[in-house]
Amino acid sequence: MGTRNRHSFHFPVQKFDDRIGLWKNFRYLEDYLQQISNEHSSNMADIVVAPSDTREDRYADVILSGTADQTQLNTVFADALANDLWVHILSGTVNVTGAIDLDTTGDMKVTGAGIGMTTIVQFSGTPNGMIEGNAQGTTYWSDMTWDGNSNAQQCFNGGLADGHALNLFRIEVTGGTNAGINLNRTAALQILIDCFIHNNSGVGIAFGREDAGLVQGCEIHNNTGVGLQPGGTGNANSMRIIGNSIYDNAHGIKSSGGSHRSEDLLIVGNSIFSNTGNSIDVIGTDHVIVGNRFESNGTDAPVVLAGSLVMGNNIGGTPSFATHASLTGITIDDHHNEAHTVVSHSDTTGTGTELDTLTDGSDADSLHDHPIYLTLDGTRFMTGALDVDQPSTSGALPVITLDQADVDEDFFKFTGTSDTDVDRALVDAVNFTTPGTITGWLKVNIQDEQGTDPITDGDYYIPFYTAPTV
Repeated sequence: MGTRNRHSFHFPVQKFDDRIGLWKNFRYLEDYLQQISNEHSSNMADIVVAPSDTREDRYADVILSGTADQTQLNTVFADALANDLWVHILSGTVNVTGAIDLDTTGDMKVTGAGIGMTTIVQFSGTPNGMIEGNAQGTTYWSDMTWDGNSNAQQCFNGGLADGHALNLFRIEVTGGTNAGINLNRTAALQILIDCFIHNNSGVGIAFGREDAGLVQGCEIHNNTGVGLQPGGTGNANSMRIIGNSIYDNAHGIKSSGGSHRSEDLLIVGNSIFSNTGNSIDVIGTDHVIVGNRFESNGTDAPVVLAGSLVMGNNIGGTPSFATHASLTGITIDDHHNEAHTVVSHSDTTGTGTELDTLTDGSDADSLHDHPIYLTLDGTRFMTGALDVDQPSTSGALPVITLDQADVDEDFFKFTGTSDTDVDRALVDAVNFTTPGTITGWLKVNIQDEQGTDPITDGDYYIPFYTAPTV
């Protein structure tokens, strides 16, 4: 089959008013939108295929008969794979009674008019896969519906050769009797983005032995088996499962078990809910399961082997956080090495930079000055800058115990300014030579730690006087 001359077809030139008038020729606005999509894609694609029931067959290079359409499609796809072509299928229904075989090595792009607008349906027959084959290369599919119609075992059977990469964008997959999509080959990047995988008997998507697959932004729901199965017929490693909604399946994400393992799965930002069994149950290690929502599943908490990171998920409506398995070898600088920039004090004159400079011996008075009070019964009242309060009548303890280990230094130091005024805190004896009258005694307890000839331990009394006079 030859390729279509891309420049042989031109849009009719119409004014805006003419375009509005053109709407009246369509039964539904949807028909009009389909034409706009078909006009654009058909003008760019290498091969344009028209289903038998399309209203836009004037754009087509190939018009399908409507019965056993796989026969014509196999010829189209063989040409496209051999020559790296773009095939566009116009809106309508493609009826197949056998498998669409991709048997030619190469790459191709296949687009439709949109989900529910271009539909490939397994009208009859029970092939292993509605689309299958043994071609190596890359096939890119977008904007269509694959309906197994409860006939095809899989809508897409990845019995494809090692090295075939399947890229699906905005594809609806439904009606498979064994699985929606079954991928069981290796050494190829499998990509599914913004797809709808639903109402298949069995597994929604089964990854057999793919490495580095990506499933992102898909809705996977109402499949009678597992929604997404990494490690179906072998090991599925290094897959990235990101931002999907997986619900109303037998399980959310689950390995098939046995010797089939999955290593290094990245499962991030998914909503996995209302599945009958497990939210996640994967065999293997080194998984990262972060930032997902697990709710109303048979078992919400992920089931994984040791050696995986599971943190920051919302499990049953409750956020969860991982703990450190070990802090061996982690220093203070490793664990807390950021600068402080927020001052959470009522006195906000201290800046973050100033607080960063404080050490254990720093004087912080200029940044934040608190009065100090100590109380033994929980009451909070202030009569001085320092209050030490012993309100209990049976405490049997001194209010303050001073233990001076430096025997050459004083117990107290008083700093003030003396004056000739008797009311000052310091009164100079030069100005007031006559002491006042002793009116009482202050009891103190002395304990001498000197070992050879100590002062006798016990209570002693310090006299206190009335004001001195001149």
